[in-house]
Amino acid sequence: RHGTEVSIGLNDADVALRLLRAVQSGTQALKIDSIMLAGRWHLLDQTGAEVFRYCSEHSIEVHVAGVYASGMLAGGALYEYRKPSMAEKKRLQSWAALCAEHAVSLKAAA
Repeated sequence: RHGTEVSIGLNDADVALRLLRAVQSGTQALKIDSIMLAGRWHLLDQTGAEVFRYCSEHSIEVHVAGVYASGMLAGGALYEYRKPSMAEKKRLQSWAALCAEHAVSLKAAA
């Protein structure tokens, strides 16, 4: 294992956690060093929290991607590459109002 790093990249927090646990409990000499979790840690979605806890406990680096929620948090019209639902639009409006109260752009908060 000298000099070898194993990384995985997923956009599903549940699958990521199952994979991390399966590798950890396995008998093979495989260790995941880092994970890239896309779209599961931003203002509109924090479903990656359990993955972060697990990785923290097992010294696994986490890299987040998709922090602008497919562009919606940066002024775009899409959320997860589709038109957002009314509930998603309302959450966005709530974040935008909070940012405005504190004179911070939504993009900077994201």
